Amino acid sequence: MNKKFITFISLLLVFSLCGCSSLDAVTNDVIDQTSNIIQQEDEYVVAVQNAVVTGHSCTYKEAFDSFFAYPTWKHFTSDENKDVVEFTGSCTYDNANVKAKIQFLITSEQENYIQFEASYLSFNDVSQNLLMLSALIEKAVCQCQDDILAQQGENDGLDEVEETQDEPEDNSYLNELKNEISELDSEIDGCYWQIDRQKEIILDYETKIQENRNLLVEHEKTISQLQNSTDDYERSQIQRYNQYAENYRREIERIPNLINYSNDLINGWNEKILEIEAEKEELIKKLNDAEI
Repeated sequence: MNKKFITFISLLLVFSLCGCSSLDAVTNDVIDQTSNIIQQEDEYVVAVQNAVVTGHSCTYKEAFDSFFAYPTWKHFTSDENKDVVEFTGSCTYDNANVKAKIQFLITSEQENYIQFEASYLSFNDVSQNLLMLSALIEKAVCQCQDDILAQQGENDGLDEVEETQDEPEDNSYLNELKNEISELDSEIDGCYWQIDRQKEIILDYETKIQENRNLLVEHEKTISQLQNSTDDYERSQIQRYNQYAENYRREIERIPNLINYSNDLINGWNEKILEIEAEKEELIKKLNDAEI
C-alpha cells in the first residue's frame, strides 16, 4: 500500500476526543470561552465556521464541535497586518491530552466573499506540519459525518437485529456467512464513497487553482496600473496588492501537493477494495458449499 496513504491513515488513527484536566488548562479554557462568546458574531469567524469543508457535507464548525472538547473561535490581526481566524479545542493525540490550535489565514475579500486557507496547527503550542493539519481536519470531518450516519441508521440497525432473531437456528451458519458478505459489501461501498469524495476534492482543487490564477492575473494588472499612477493613495495600495498576489501564488503552488495526497488516498482505497473483494470471494465459496 502506498507509503503516503499509510502515513495519512496512521495520523487519522491517533486523534480522539478528550478534555483537559489541569487547573492551568481549565483557566485557559475559561479565557478562550470568554473570547469565543465576545467574537461569536465576528464576520471572519462566521465565514470560516459556516464554510463547508471541501469534498464533504459538514461545515468547519459542525466538524470541530463534534470532534473537539471546549471549542473556541476568535479573530485577530497578525503582526504582519493579516486577518487570522483562530480555533482552539482539546483532543487526544498519541495517547496524550493536548490543546490544538488551528489558524485560518484570510487570503482575500471581495464584497460578501471571504477566501481563506488553513495555515497553521500546534499541539500545546508546538507547531505541526501541514500534513498533520490536513489529517486532523479530515479526522474531525469524518467523525462528524459518522455521527450523522450513525444517527440516521440507528432504527434500520434495530430492524435488522429483530429480523435476524426471528430466523430458524438451523440457518445460523448460513446467516453468519451472509452477514459477513453483507458487511464486506458495505466496506466496499464505503471505499468507493471515499474514492468519489477524493475525486470531488480534486475537481474542487483544480477549480480553485484556476480561480487563483485568474485572480493573480487581475491583481498583477492592478499592480502594474498602480505603479504607473501618480496618485499617492493609489501607490500606497501597491504593497497590499502585492501581498494578495503572493497569497495567490502560494495557493497555486500548494494545491498540487494536496491533489497528490488525494490521488494517494484513491490508490490506497482501490488497493483496499481488492483485498476486501478477495476476502468476499472466499466467503461466497464457503456459502455455496454450505448450501449444497
